Amino acid sequence: MAMGPQPYAAVLCPDAWEGRDCILRARGSSERLVHTLREPDLSARAMRVYAPLILSLSLVVAMVCHFSRGRGFLGSLAVMLAGSIPAFAFACYSRPFAAASRRLLHSGAALCGWSGAKRLGSRACMVLTDGDLFQPSGISMNGMKIFGDRNVSEVVGYTSAVIEASGGGLTPVFQEISASQNGRRCTIDSFRRYEGGGVGAEIQGDVVLVGSIGFMQLMGVQMPEGTNVRQAVYTAFNGRLAAVFALQYQPSAAVRGGLQTVLRCRNLTPLLATRDFLLTPAAVRHKYKVPADCLEFPSAEERARLSDPAASEGCESAALLSHESFLPMADAAAAARGVCASTRTGLLICLLSGILGFLITMVLAFLGAFAAASAFNVMLFVLLWTLPALLLSVTAAR
Repeated sequence: MAMGPQPYAAVLCPDAWEGRDCILRARGSSERLVHTLREPDLSARAMRVYAPLILSLSLVVAMVCHFSRGRGFLGSLAVMLAGSIPAFAFACYSRPFAAASRRLLHSGAALCGWSGAKRLGSRACMVLTDGDLFQPSGISMNGMKIFGDRNVSEVVGYTSAVIEASGGGLTPVFQEISASQNGRRCTIDSFRRYEGGGVGAEIQGDVVLVGSIGFMQLMGVQMPEGTNVRQAVYTAFNGRLAAVFALQYQPSAAVRGGLQTVLRCRNLTPLLATRDFLLTPAAVRHKYKVPADCLEFPSAEERARLSDPAASEGCESAALLSHESFLPMADAAAAARGVCASTRTGLLICLLSGILGFLITMVLAFLGAFAAASAFNVMLFVLLWTLPALLLSVTAAR
């Protein structure tokens, strides 16, 4: 997987929307990835505490067994250490992480170590922008119709200017339309976003509204007979319909797969931060066949704020992405959840086996039953407890 000096990154922004953490896309750093890979993971941190503690307890118990029961000090110490040190603890994180990294290699993503996996694996909303759902190449115009006495150059130029000011995914489409129709260049004043599914501005004294058919009806714009194109951009001048631009959105198989991946993840909610007023939860459900009630849809101003590059400033990178698309970010979030769950569960099993092994070998050393604590029995005990953690790592690889 090739990455430039400044690849894209999936970042976690705490309390980004209504007190909930959000996963956004930003610019990352390859050097930051190398730094995070060197940081100690959960298993290493846990063993830094567990190993000295179990060693100290074993020394104390071995001395008690030696002086009070006459048992061999080194023999008692060796038995307790052999039974209390979990053999698979060193691989509880490294094996699931390696499996996830191999799988993400094909998607074009890389987790930023344990800290990155922990960020992406937390309860959060995944922010989806216009480009995440539909690339400019997936949006095309099916035709347009001009109403009233306005000329095409003026209508197309004004509409393109308002769309460009909104900063949505329709900007490249209308820039191309404006270039082909010799659209008039203009400067807009008092730009405004509306909750009803549209935007507006004042241009050279004209009040220009651009939005969906529902927005036009909400704003009291009179619609000519037979004008009922749902997937279209409507433009009105001073309360009168001026043009209809019919659009076609071509869904992407990669985006559909990414949405299905996100929806399968627990505690991960897709959040639509779309500036394109046609991309509502109902439209996404229709195009990608996903439940509309599982999509969060903030207000127009909040969607504009979350889709702004400034929203991710100061947030820590959780995964690096080789290209700006939705699927690598979705796969990285799903893989991070698998790594976190496998690591935590595997480490819990290992620590339980170590504590139980210490208690059993302590009793055997105190009783002097070293035959029951033979090398074969201790090895069998350790291997039996290793098996569940190993199976968890295999599950993470799949």
